[in-house]
Amino acid sequence: VGVVEKVGAGVTQFKQGQRVVGAGWGVGTWAHYITVSAEKTVAVPENLSDETAAQWFVNPVTVMGLVDAAAVPQGGYLLQGAAGSTLGKMLIQYAKTKGIKTINIVRRQEQVQELKDLGGDEVINSSEEDVEERVQAITGGKGAHSALDPIGGTFTQVLLKGLRPGGTVLLYGALGGREVTLPVFDVLPFCRFVGGFILPFWLGQKSQEDKRAVFRETLKLLGEGTLTPQAGEVFPLEKAHEAIAAHSTAGRSAKVFLKSE
Repeated sequence: VGVVEKVGAGVTQFKQGQRVVGAGWGVGTWAHYITVSAEKTVAVPENLSDETAAQWFVNPVTVMGLVDAAAVPQGGYLLQGAAGSTLGKMLIQYAKTKGIKTINIVRRQEQVQELKDLGGDEVINSSEEDVEERVQAITGGKGAHSALDPIGGTFTQVLLKGLRPGGTVLLYGALGGREVTLPVFDVLPFCRFVGGFILPFWLGQKSQEDKRAVFRETLKLLGEGTLTPQAGEVFPLEKAHEAIAAHSTAGRSAKVFLKSE
């Protein structure tokens, strides 16, 4: 989140003192002052805190993109890995607004009730339960319509086995390594698919007008409390090294912030 210090010639949509966020500002934002394009800048609504506004772009917009790309019909099941992450929690909230049921995979038992309280329809603890068996039981043997995979590695095949015939796993991360392992006969007989999702590509297929519509909808959902990203500790810019250490803490569930006074 930044505060406008000065606007360039011909810029009329922003004014000095206004809070703004970037829609693709790129690197170099850990600074007291930066120069950015008005085209890649969005005004922050008054009802959003700095901590919420600072998280508006990557995770919330990615959630909207993933649900769009997964194309699960209303009443259908969407299976997701790493569901206890900040993004995973917001995906549960957003899918609910679309009438999509979520099956959420976690590895710690304490996350099960937390995600159910958030609105998750089903939660599977993969450390104690067989994911394929549980998914088949939940869906009446039909399988989930689509699955979202931020892990890769051997986990992709776990999600693949939980899909209906013709279903798709969308990879959007590589927490499990840079390679994906898939048994051929989990794919061929059921005509299942593995695809990829990356936010710049999804947004790049849209017109400027459509992008702005996505941005407005994201900020609206954040303002309403429909999407509720978690806020962690705030560090001054001069203590960036401490912020990085906090960010790297195992089991961290909330974002860490840098603030420039």
